[in-house]
This record gives sequence, C-alpha cells and structure tokens, in this order.
Amino acid sequence: MNQPDYSKYDPEQLRQIRRSIDAERFPERVAQIEARLAELAAQPAASGAHPGASAAPPAAVIADRPRADPASYRPVMRRAAKVMACVVAVDAAAAIWNAMHGTGSMFYIDVSSLITVLLLAFGGLRVAIVLRWLAVLGVPMLALWPLMAFMLPLDLTLTQLALQPSAYLITFLLPVFKSAMSLWMLYLLSDPAIRQARALEGRKPYDMRVPLALGVLLVAGYGVMLFTLMLGERARHAEELAARKEGAKYHYHVNNIRVMGNSNGTFVSATVVVWNDKFLGAMDVSWKE
Repeated sequence: MNQPDYSKYDPEQLRQIRRSIDAERFPERVAQIEARLAELAAQPAASGAHPGASAAPPAAVIADRPRADPASYRPVMRRAAKVMACVVAVDAAAAIWNAMHGTGSMFYIDVSSLITVLLLAFGGLRVAIVLRWLAVLGVPMLALWPLMAFMLPLDLTLTQLALQPSAYLITFLLPVFKSAMSLWMLYLLSDPAIRQARALEGRKPYDMRVPLALGVLLVAGYGVMLFTLMLGERARHAEELAARKEGAKYHYHVNNIRVMGNSNGTFVSATVVVWNDKFLGAMDVSWKE
C-alpha cells in the first residue's frame, strides 16, 4: 500500500486523520502526522520573516487538495461487491427453481442487488459512503423481517411445510439470507480503511443516526399501512369473496392487496391463499368500492 504524502494536508485534516488511524496497526503513520503537525506549528514564525511572500492562489489550493489512494479502500469495496454478488447468484437460482417448479408467476431478480454489485465493483469512495448511508437506512426494515412470519396463521404455515416444504423454505429463507448479506456489506463498508480515506480527503463523517432514524420512521409508516390493509375491512371482504367461490371446505388468508383509484372510483384487488389439509393454492379477487 502506498504511503500517503502528509505534506499536502493542513493541520485540521491531519488531526482528523490522526483520530481515525489505528495507532497500534500504523504507528509509523502516527509518528509522521505528529511530526508534520509540529512542523506546521513552527511555520507561522518562519513565514513572518518573509512578509513579501504571496499566498497560493485558490486554483492551486484546489489542485493540491489531497485525494485518498484508491488502493487503500478499493479492496474493501471489492469484498463488499463479492458479498452482494452472492445475493444476485442465490436470487437467480431461486427464480430459476420457482420457474421450473411452477411456484413463481414470473422470472424475477432483485435488480437493486445487481446495481449495488456494479457500483461497488467500479465506483469510488463517494459510492461507498452513499451505499453505507442507504444500508443504515434499511437496518430497521431488516430487523422487522422476522416479525413478518408471525402474521401468517399457524395452520397455514404448517400446511406450507407439509405440502410445499421446498417452496416455503425458499420463500422464507431467501429474504433472511439477503438481509444477512446486506448487514455484512454494511459491516465491510464501515471498515476503518474507508473512514481513513474519507478523513484524508478532509471530509467530515456523516452522522449515521440520521439514516437510522429515517429508517425507523419508514418502518413505522409501513407497519401502519400493512396493518390497515392486511388486517382491515378490505382483507376480510377479500376473504369473504374467496369463500363464496370455493366454499367452507377451505381456509382463507389475504397475502396481498392492491388499491387503485381513478375518475371512475376506487378499485381493489387481492390475492387470497386457499388451503386445507390436502391442498394449497391462491386465487385473485377484485371489486369496486
């Protein structure tokens, strides 16, 4: 790894770098920074002996602005790209399996994971910082995911395990896997190498409490909306419509509701899971309010 040239940094930047460096791992860098700070502290007296010296023009200051060596943080970003590439590969395998076994209505891959891989593989320091911010924003949703399983009736869960165990495991474990890998990516993007590179360029660290608080607010809003839709009057009406078609020999549970409004009124469509001891399927119902 190339050694940074600390002669290009001002005292404030050097202090930020000093706070971010692990002194046990890089004692020689700490010594260089402290020596440079001492040298800069002695410069005002020396510069006073040359009152005719002119200050550097703004263009030169901008040109001399330090830039972190990509070799210091690119390995971390490449590791994060490999983590998200695993998500894309597993997602594609699950989509192929669903298509082959008729458990999915269409071949679907999460495009956001693929875009994340490309950004991590070819992006710079700013990309790493933005992706870390977005990952922190999504942490509350990742924490909410395990609770979603408890919204299904226990009888439905047991029937899925008995009649379609592979499909159930894929449906349940795939989001858990993707959540775990997203947390791993967040861990990698929090590596000291990225923080040090940011400090080298004189950038102030973001307060990660901001995206975390926004994530909590988004999850709260999503929870209210989900509770209103999935456990409200519309859900009960969808189950009643399904029961009128299939009769009392099945159990019914809404797993998706879509509401659309236009000049002709409000239209609601829903997907209802239909099951008993020997059958598990789904049917669509719709109505105008």
